[in-house]
Amino acid sequence: MKFPFAPVAFLIFGICSGLFIGAVEATSTRSWRRVLSSRVSQLGLRAGGSFDAALTFKRVQKTCPQPAVNDAGQQMTEMAQAASAAMDDLVNDRPNGKAQSMYNSVFGQENDADLRKGYYKIVKDVFDSIAAFTNSGSDWSLYCDESWATYHPFSKTEEDEDGKTKIGYWMAKDPTEFSRDQHFEGGISGVCSAGTLAWTLHGPNVIQLCPMLFNKGVAGIISSNVPVTIPQDQSYGEKEKRIDQMNTMASTFLHEMAHQVKDTIDDLPAIRNDGTEAGTTLKDKVGNILALGFRNTSMFALPFFRSLRDALLTLWTSIESYGWKYVYNLGRFRTPSARQNADSYMNFAIGVYYTGNDWSTGVSR
Repeated sequence: MKFPFAPVAFLIFGICSGLFIGAVEATSTRSWRRVLSSRVSQLGLRAGGSFDAALTFKRVQKTCPQPAVNDAGQQMTEMAQAASAAMDDLVNDRPNGKAQSMYNSVFGQENDADLRKGYYKIVKDVFDSIAAFTNSGSDWSLYCDESWATYHPFSKTEEDEDGKTKIGYWMAKDPTEFSRDQHFEGGISGVCSAGTLAWTLHGPNVIQLCPMLFNKGVAGIISSNVPVTIPQDQSYGEKEKRIDQMNTMASTFLHEMAHQVKDTIDDLPAIRNDGTEAGTTLKDKVGNILALGFRNTSMFALPFFRSLRDALLTLWTSIESYGWKYVYNLGRFRTPSARQNADSYMNFAIGVYYTGNDWSTGVSR
């Protein structure tokens, strides 16, 4: 019997080549992480120390779960720092291919060099402000359930200034917390409507993290699969993970902080793949509910239908630019507006924070 030397030699060569390529890729990833860590350190963004909700907000609801909130806040701060460092490279013309690709996908491309540089600075300033919020002793309040407000139904159906149907409003129980004429709109089941993970309100300066974010559900009914954090060194295979699946309590926190640090940052109307505004047809609105379901998959688990009336109300609301599809379309077709959309900042931060993959196409590569 002859020893099959050629096939075995070929196999050994293939294994060694794979190990060598893997080592090079791993070294490249580690190098990128070291560069990112160095950039963050040079910018002095770690001076605030570990995130502490009690040092960051003037009031933190007792029901806010610990250590989850502080863990999410810490990673949110680190994501903002990483995004700021990436934007600092773009502002100062330092080579950063991942940051450039991610920026182009999320915020769009601007041909005019001076305008482009100005836009880079605007985006960087937002991330700087988010990072600086940690332990800042702000006058903002953080709530984690809806027990601070009561529901007041209208005696008859009314419409708001945008023509949307209103069935009532929520108002703070404590008159010292907010003035009595400050109302908070929400679904029937609570300030946190079906599918809502969090919201931010200027004036009374409130960030509300909804029960659904803590897997408690809306009115104890609907829950989500959103983790508190995902380790930064987590990496995935080719197209193994969609960037929408990287949503965490930390990234949701960052989305809300984008609203908080700049009140002109909103949740903009969604744009279809053909560049037209979405949300005008029943198909669009049903699709939006399905998109929310895929983003928070256990929404479709029983007893979801006990909150069906709240979900049906969603049909009559506008579709906003949440998730990669609409963030990408906004950057592509409404480039100047993309910098006014909170989920655009969140997606960019995810893309440059998780350095084990290139996320500029919306999937792991």
